[in-house]
Amino acid sequence: LFFTFTKPRFLRDYLALPHARGTAVCCLFMTQHGEVWAALVTLKSSDLDARPFCIVPKHRASPFLEQLAHYGESLTAGRPDQVALENILEECGQALIPRLIEMAYPDKVVFVPHRRLHIIPWHAAYVHKPDRSRLYVGDIVDQMSYASSVFELLWANWLPTGSRPKASMGTLHVIDLSAADLRWVN
Repeated sequence: LFFTFTKPRFLRDYLALPHARGTAVCCLFMTQHGEVWAALVTLKSSDLDARPFCIVPKHRASPFLEQLAHYGESLTAGRPDQVALENILEECGQALIPRLIEMAYPDKVVFVPHRRLHIIPWHAAYVHKPDRSRLYVGDIVDQMSYASSVFELLWANWLPTGSRPKASMGTLHVIDLSAADLRWVN
């Protein structure tokens, strides 16, 4: 279920690369009923070690989806709803952060969100510590990146030309300032 949109052999090949040591891939999947599941995947010897867990159970799916839809609409309107985002990040962090701690704090996490889960800044998911301060995913993982699932990449190419949005599409450019071959970046 978790690899339907990410192809297990791609994960194995990626995690086997020397620079991917200490990396966990977090495949995030939303069911048709709105449940949110994840699998943290690492490479143990030459086999994938997948640890699936539920982030949003069925009884919380409807309110979570409503909040996610509301947050998405607020983004589209150019006025992000911070309260909705905080609720989403806390709910997701309560499931995700304990799993990352169980894995002994991976060096890097690659988030592969599915469907509407793309709008969640997973690196900012958090839990409250006993002193009520927050522990963010970014506090326990040194490097984070995001990747589109194969499903989303294919879906973008399946849209017939006439059904594509008329509004101009924006792009997000991310530059790694530590890249040695980009000397022109200040």
